[in-house]
Amino acid sequence: MKIIIFKEVESDVEPCDLVTYDASTNKYKKANDEKFIGVVKSVYTENGKNMASLSFKGIQQVKLSRNIGIEGGFLAIENGKAYIDNSSTRTSFIYPIMPILEADVLDEESPPTTLKDENNNYYIAQDELVYIQLY
Repeated sequence: MKIIIFKEVESDVEPCDLVTYDASTNKYKKANDEKFIGVVKSVYTENGKNMASLSFKGIQQVKLSRNIGIEGGFLAIENGKAYIDNSSTRTSFIYPIMPILEADVLDEESPPTTLKDENNNYYIAQDELVYIQLY
């Protein structure tokens, strides 16, 4: 079950951003490793206000702020985008990142939307879309 609501957002918020509520502006803004609340599904203008549909549960697509290994890991957030921080000491609001790709479909000829680093390890590049699980 997905929960979607429509709320006012800051002007720099884009689809697939992770957002949190800013009580000082009464708007949702890009999250920066604080408790994020949801994922932006779409952005639109209504009566001169920047509005967005936000999802709070289920599997969601988000953009990467850094390259990540295809094995995924624990979610960290910067500027509304995701990256992996497996050294995190947080005990709550940590969600596993699941790459769009399944590891078993990769082969030498066609690793779709992945790259290889200098050590021949596959990774998913910054600004690509990945899936996260929201509980």
